[in-house]
Amino acid sequence: MPHLHIVQAEPGDLAGISAFFEGLFDDLETNGNPPGWRRGFYPSSADWENDVLNGEMYLALSHEDNGDMLVAGAVTINGDMPQEYDNIPWRVSASRGETLSIHRLAVLPQFRRRGAARALVTFAEELARARGIRAIRLDTLITNESGSSFYESCGYTYLGIFDIGYGPAHGYYEFRLFEKEVV
Repeated sequence: MPHLHIVQAEPGDLAGISAFFEGLFDDLETNGNPPGWRRGFYPSSADWENDVLNGEMYLALSHEDNGDMLVAGAVTINGDMPQEYDNIPWRVSASRGETLSIHRLAVLPQFRRRGAARALVTFAEELARARGIRAIRLDTLITNESGSSFYESCGYTYLGIFDIGYGPAHGYYEFRLFEKEVV
């Protein structure tokens, strides 16, 4: 298992983050694309640049044998959720201010099944607890079976399939929703 260090992304990390996403898109275009991401559309460089500037992106950095640090994975953690989340039958009673959401969790292929994604999710949960957050809520595209299975293995409760309003902008209508109480 690689030695990973999780840090809050900073503007100086943007070149490495861009290289990370380009490598990720290369893999998705070659080996299948369960999350439905599209190069130049979602997530776009504007998405991850805003995540960094807003202090919402966290990186799993791998310490390489040559001394370099490589971005192995990334996640955005914030309170941004579609308005349609207000109509979901969540199991944890919590206001928007008492919840966080995980967005754009991604890991390079060579770090998959080696703990990087789980380390990022565990970090998100620890961050939520430190902020007094009651629950983490998230969605995955209906075709993202590996992501759905992963979140369930991390203790997230599957709530069902919902249209959460992304369709007109993204062309995807059905998403699986998950939630975990973190207090």
